[in-house]
Amino acid sequence: MHYFRPALILSLLVCALAAIAAETPPPLTVPGQRAPVYVRRSGDRAIQRGNGIVKWRAFESSAFDDAVKLNRPVFLFVTSNWSQRGRAMERTTFTDTAVAAWLNEEFIPVRLNRDERPEIDWRLQQAVQALAGTQGLPLTVALTPQGRVFFGGTWFPVDDDPVAQRPGMQTVLNRIRHVWRSQKDDALRQAQELDEALRKANSDSAAAPNEKSDYRQRVLSATRILLQTHSADAELSAGTLFPAPRAMELMLRTDEKNREADRQLAVKTMDALLRGGIHDQLEGGFFRCSVDSRWRVPRFEKTLAQNAEMIHVLLRLWDATADARYRDALLETVDFCNTLSDAQGCFYFGSLAGGSSDLDDGDYYTFTVGDVERLLPDDQDCRLARAFFDIQENGDLPLTAPNRNVLIQALSLPDAAKSAGMSADAAARRLPLIKQTLLNERRLRPLPEIDRNMYVDANALMAAALILAGQQLKLPAITARGIKIVDALIDLRRSEGTRGVHVIGARGPAPFLLQDEAATLYALAAAYTATRNDRYLHAARSVVAFLRENFADEAAGGFFDCARGHPQEAPGLNWRGKIYQDTQDPSAHGLIALACCKLVSAGHAEFRAVAETCTSRAVTLLRELGPYGATLTLALDELQRLAPRP
Repeated sequence: MHYFRPALILSLLVCALAAIAAETPPPLTVPGQRAPVYVRRSGDRAIQRGNGIVKWRAFESSAFDDAVKLNRPVFLFVTSNWSQRGRAMERTTFTDTAVAAWLNEEFIPVRLNRDERPEIDWRLQQAVQALAGTQGLPLTVALTPQGRVFFGGTWFPVDDDPVAQRPGMQTVLNRIRHVWRSQKDDALRQAQELDEALRKANSDSAAAPNEKSDYRQRVLSATRILLQTHSADAELSAGTLFPAPRAMELMLRTDEKNREADRQLAVKTMDALLRGGIHDQLEGGFFRCSVDSRWRVPRFEKTLAQNAEMIHVLLRLWDATADARYRDALLETVDFCNTLSDAQGCFYFGSLAGGSSDLDDGDYYTFTVGDVERLLPDDQDCRLARAFFDIQENGDLPLTAPNRNVLIQALSLPDAAKSAGMSADAAARRLPLIKQTLLNERRLRPLPEIDRNMYVDANALMAAALILAGQQLKLPAITARGIKIVDALIDLRRSEGTRGVHVIGARGPAPFLLQDEAATLYALAAAYTATRNDRYLHAARSVVAFLRENFADEAAGGFFDCARGHPQEAPGLNWRGKIYQDTQDPSAHGLIALACCKLVSAGHAEFRAVAETCTSRAVTLLRELGPYGATLTLALDELQRLAPRP
C-alpha cells in the first residue's frame, strides 16, 4: 500500500486528466511497417534485451536532458520483474508498431524497475493516485522534461476496451500528444501545482508534537477490522489482498482487556493463510498476494522480504501458542528462502511466476485431476489428495486454465481421511508421501525464473528474521546464517564508502534510502543481542551517525526517505518526504525505533534519543494510518516499556 495524506491536495486538483479529456484530438494514424529493435545498454535487463520495439531509455539524467533539448514529454513506464501485467504490456502493447512509432518519435520513452528505485515509485504512485484515483503496477506516467507528472494511469491495452471502459494506449498517447501541443501551459501549471502539493503532503513539519491520545486504540480497532476481513471464512470483499504480518504481531501484543480475543484473531488470520493457496502447500514459503479474499488464488511470485516478515510473525505465533504448525511452517519457509541464496551468502530478490505465458502464470504450481490420477494410482491416495487439497475438474483459473487447481488445505486431515474412506492414522502416514510425489512431479516442470537482483533492505530483514528464529528455536545454524548476511552487509558498507547501495553488486549512481538504513540497523540490533559482539554495536553506531548526518529533519524530527545529495535525474521527483506507514515493507521509522529500543534494553542508552526522534510525531500520524501504523505502534509500545529516563 502506498499511503499519503490526500486532504492536503484535494483543493487544487483540476487534474490533467480533465484537461486531456476536454477535447477530442484527431485520430492517431501511423503507417504499419515494423520498427527496428533498439537496444540501449544499462543495468536494466529488459532494456538490455531490447524487449519490444520501443527505444527505451534508462531512468537517468541524460533522458531528461534530451527531453529538454527536444521539447518532448517523458513517457515513463514503471514496472517490475514480477509484474504480470507489466510483462503483458511489454509483449503486446509496446510491440504494436503504431504505439512504438509514436513513443519513439513524440516522447522520450523511459523504463524503470520499481524495485531498483522504490523512492521514485513512491512519489509516482501518489501522483497517479491524485490524478487518476488508482495506483499499482505497472504505472504509465507522462512527465514534463523537468520530471513533473501531468498524466498518470496503470496498465493500458493496445486498443480501447469499451466493456472495461479502459482506453487503449493509442488513444492515451494521442491525448497526451494533443495536450502537450495545444494545452502545454495548462499541463505545466497543473504539474507544478501537483508537485508542490505532494511535497507539502509528505512533510510533517506542521504536525503537532505527541500529545495524550487514544492513538493506540485507533490503530488496534482498524487493525482488528483489517484482520477480520483477512481471516473471514466466507468471501467478504473482492480485490487483491496482501498479508499483514506486523498487524498480526500487534494483535499478539495488545492489552490485557482484549489479549485473548486479539490473539485468537492473529491465529485465525495466520491459519487462513496457511490453509490457502497463498501458502505453497508443497515447498513452503508464501506467494506475494492473493487475488481473492479467501487467499485461494495467488499471484505466483515469492519475494524475499515478504517471506522474511512471515518468518518473523510465525515465530511470534509459535512463541504465543507453542503450536508446532507455526514452527513447521517457519522452517519450511526458511528452506524455501535458502533456494534463493547466492554463493556469497546473500539472497536474491525472489522467484517469479512460473507460467508459460503472461496470462497463465501458474503452470509450475497447479495440478489437474488427471495429473493426480496419473501420479497416485492407488485409489485411496488419489481420493485423499483430492479431498485434502480440493482438486476438482473445474479448477481455479477459469480464464486461462479451467481444469487446473491451486493446492489448498480444504479439509482437516481427519475429515479428508473420512472422505477418502481411510483411517486418520493411515491418512497421516500417506499424506507426506503424497506431498512428496506431487512435489517430485512439479520439479520436473520448467522451474520459475529467479530474479537475481539482491537488495539491501530485503537481505537485512531476512538476516534479522533468521537470527531471531535461530535463537528462539535453539537452532544455531539458522542464527549463523543470519549473522553471515549481517557480516556481508557490514563489509559492503565499508567497501562502497560514500556510494549509495540499494542493489547489491550494481554499479553507477544509486541513492541512499532510509529503508535500507532502517533494515540494516534492525539486523545489526538482532546480531548484537544474539552475540554481544562489539562489531555489530560499532556498526549500529555508524548507521545511526549516518542517519543523523544525512537523513534527519532537524526542525521537525524524523528522517527523510532519501539522504541529502541523492541522484538528481529529474528535479520534479527529487523532493524528500517521510514515510511512517507500513507499505509493502514495514515502516522504516518503526524499524529504526524497534532496533534502538532493543539496543537500549541491551544496556546502551545512547540509542534512546533516536527511537524518540522516530516517534516524535507518531500520535498525530497514527490517527490517519490505521492498520498501516502497526510497526510504528509496536515501536511506541517498546519505547514506553523502557525504564524511565534517569
